[in-house]
Amino acid sequence: MVEEKELITGVKPPTLGFFIRGFLVTHEDSYPSEVHKAYKEAHRSWAKLTKRRFHVCTYQSFMVYVHKLILAGLVERTGETQESDDPKAAAL
Repeated sequence: MVEEKELITGVKPPTLGFFIRGFLVTHEDSYPSEVHKAYKEAHRSWAKLTKRRFHVCTYQSFMVYVHKLILAGLVERTGETQESDDPKAAAL
């Protein structure tokens, strides 16, 4: 029987974009700091299993990437409401 460690050896952890997507699918409303922390923890676990070192981006680089996703329309900010064209809604 092949051990789990042997199956993972040589495999890279998920890329940042795939990780963010997967995290946001399971945790809809999350702060960027929570996503970055989970990304770092995932890399640590991969490093322990494969006994290799992986580079994890800094928080600043992560935020630049998230900003690009927002500009591309792939990620939305939560807690913000869009303005309505309905005049009744403007009176509220």
